[in-house]
Amino acid sequence: MSEDPTARTTVTTVSARPTIRVALPQGWARSMLSGIEVALLGWALVVVPTLIAYAAVSSNQWMVSTTWEDAFHFASDLWGASLGARVVSGDVSYRAVPLLFVLLLIGLTKLLLLQGRRFSPASQWMAIPGFAVTALLLAGGIGTHVSVWGALPLAILIPLIAAAWEVALAPKNLELRFELPRWVSVGVRTGWRASWALAVYGGFFLLLSVIVSWSQIRGIDQLLLSTSAIDSIMIVVAQLFFIPNAIVWALSWLSGPGFYLGSDALHSPTSAPVGPIPAIPLFGATPVSAPGTWVILALVLFGVGVGVFLRLRRGSESLLDDLYQGGIAAVVIAAVYLVISLGSALGLPWAAHVPFRAVSFCRGGAGDSADRGGFAPGECGVGA
Repeated sequence: MSEDPTARTTVTTVSARPTIRVALPQGWARSMLSGIEVALLGWALVVVPTLIAYAAVSSNQWMVSTTWEDAFHFASDLWGASLGARVVSGDVSYRAVPLLFVLLLIGLTKLLLLQGRRFSPASQWMAIPGFAVTALLLAGGIGTHVSVWGALPLAILIPLIAAAWEVALAPKNLELRFELPRWVSVGVRTGWRASWALAVYGGFFLLLSVIVSWSQIRGIDQLLLSTSAIDSIMIVVAQLFFIPNAIVWALSWLSGPGFYLGSDALHSPTSAPVGPIPAIPLFGATPVSAPGTWVILALVLFGVGVGVFLRLRRGSESLLDDLYQGGIAAVVIAAVYLVISLGSALGLPWAAHVPFRAVSFCRGGAGDSADRGGFAPGECGVGA
């Protein structure tokens, strides 16, 4: 049988079914993971030392009713407190934000965000929900005495600062870069540098106060009854995290307004109340006298000196531009000081109400036992 020469072969091509893929924009997952990693690392930096400290004192009789689970929950409460949340115990609440730890978290977030530089700079903002959600879950899900929503502002602000820092420094960042007038950009840089100069000045004053008040600091430290080297190391490290807070308190004292130790104890150049203070060795450096408002002149002269130095070294040809730059710098300094002051505020009641061994207290009074100037053993106690 022969083939039909008129027959035709028809080929039908069927297109493949389209594949729909759902994926995050490039870099989003990397930045979100960086935020999650920093939150977990920060939480571990609080929990691990706390558990080590508990292990060092767990055999003591006064810790017999405290379990490892209690220590774990308390460590997570501390994590929430480090982000600005209040720790509530009965009718009393406590708030103490260690600014050095906050700065450490910002630095760690910035460091991990370096991995996302190969992606769009806008993707770095995804670190904010990654850090904030993880940090709040760790504080609220494990902590038992922490008011978790109080940690929300810092939980957002920490990754926000790190992401903005990274976006500003990202190479080839054309989409978010914009030009500012020269006097504005110079004023912002000047204000930032002057803020650091003020921090150095406050740190120098704090160092002088510590040297002058070393005997009082040692006296308070002995009241804490540390039983091991680990105990002593933990006390020192915990205070180091509050050094930036103490610098802000020193600047507040030097500028006149002062700071509060408790609800009604204002320490300023015109006020030096005598009363019980939390038994934290660093508080022993609090001035015990009120020299008067003349000390404000020292800070004013320091500011004038910094301004003259900047004018002579980096001043522009126009005095009007320098005035504009000085105004912008003053706004930047005030903003930095305001933000840091709000973060460095302590919400601590008198130490007699704090239910932890680490806040043993001493009541200063008349006679041979003055506030921070002397300690009468009969007047000292330990919070139960």
